[in-house]
Amino acid sequence: MVSTCVSSDTRLGVQGQTIATDFQKVFRLNDKTFLGLAGLATDVQSVSQLLRFKLNMYKMREERDMKAKTLSAMISNMMYEKRFGPWFVEPIVAGLTDDNQPFLSSMDCLGCEMFTKDYVCAGTMEEALHGMFLKTRKD
Repeated sequence: MVSTCVSSDTRLGVQGQTIATDFQKVFRLNDKTFLGLAGLATDVQSVSQLLRFKLNMYKMREERDMKAKTLSAMISNMMYEKRFGPWFVEPIVAGLTDDNQPFLSSMDCLGCEMFTKDYVCAGTMEEALHGMFLKTRKD
């Protein structure tokens, strides 16, 4: 059995101060694809709204949902276009391919893609999450 898991907190804060506890950072884009955005809250909202618009336009034009790999390339191009005044977000694309195999990719704020088969972490707790995953990993 193959699966993909996406998790996130919903805290919006500045250092130790919590501003809200219902901030969305994971977005379901279609039946097989999720997007996680870690980073500056205003940029998270801007990028998610722009992506929603672009996905709706794609669906109207192509009459099908965008595949996870295509979405990852589109986000990478979007991020690279803004390289001189970047969005301060780290996107993660998680989904299933046509043959129901997991697809995971992450990017930096300039759009440099990284593809992986097992896990991806992003955000302020990235180093701690890497350590937790590696400690509990069973190969």
